[in-house]
Amino acid sequence: MYFEEKMMQSGITTNVKVARKNGKTSMDTYVGDNHWTTMIEKDDKNYYIEYPDCPNYKYNDKDGNKLTIPVYRVNIFAPGEIDGGILDGYDDDTEVDVGTYPVDGKNYYAESITDEGDNTETYCFDGMKIVAIVETKKDKQPHVTPIKNFRTTEVPDGLFELPVDAVDADTLK
Repeated sequence: MYFEEKMMQSGITTNVKVARKNGKTSMDTYVGDNHWTTMIEKDDKNYYIEYPDCPNYKYNDKDGNKLTIPVYRVNIFAPGEIDGGILDGYDDDTEVDVGTYPVDGKNYYAESITDEGDNTETYCFDGMKIVAIVETKKDKQPHVTPIKNFRTTEVPDGLFELPVDAVDADTLK
């Protein structure tokens, strides 16, 4: 599975690209034209990669110059601990409310999940294609995120690999 979601806030476009295949997950975040971060979950490991354009990127060479390559950190989990990963925040007993939800003047088939804090995520579908995710925080207005380029076609294995020029943050200390 692969999908992209594009969000606009304060005139800045954020594009998130998510891929899932064989229990592996990859999520890339771009702000404007700049690649900020990637998170890869596979083999009971979580890799968080920062790119030089990310404001949180604080990596320098031994002379104090900002590095120009991606830097990653890795977290290792007990087997099965990240089974569903970044796409799975609910257990198998989570109740799903089924109905319709209006997006851009059209009603879509919708499945909604409400967490213990009364925050709701609603997934809107046109047939088998997801078209939007609506997040409603308790006592707040709903936030609609349109989903673009949703595909259930083959996802390239390269999306789940570290960039060839990436270095481990622990080696920079």
